[in-house]
Amino acid sequence: MEHARITVYCYDDAGFYVGTDVAVESPLERGCGIYMIPDKATDVAPPAAIEGKVLWWNGQGWEHVDPPAHPEQIRARRNNLLYASDWTQLRDVIHVVDQLAWARYRQALREIPEQDGFPHRVVWPESPVKKC
Repeated sequence: MEHARITVYCYDDAGFYVGTDVAVESPLERGCGIYMIPDKATDVAPPAAIEGKVLWWNGQGWEHVDPPAHPEQIRARRNNLLYASDWTQLRDVIHVVDQLAWARYRQALREIPEQDGFPHRVVWPESPVKKC
């Protein structure tokens, strides 16, 4: 007897949509609508494509997100931000800036490659620059 089949929607290790596959009904629960969905797949259909965006599975549903940057691009941006804030750690600016806040910001920049989802999902720390 042929097992019932459904289309499932697959994603890679980072959660980005990669295509479709087929899941078959569980032989132990035949007729109950329970399917053996492969790892890194869901039976939730993605929404229609949006130009310039890619689909990303967030664990509960699909989101349209910007295409991921290459790790080298992220590290280059991070390095530029570190370079631009080097002056905040000099001894003679202690009364001009909050050095501790800047040190925390700079440490958060250094930890970007260790973030979950790097390089596909990066949360940039907020600069301690005072806004007028």
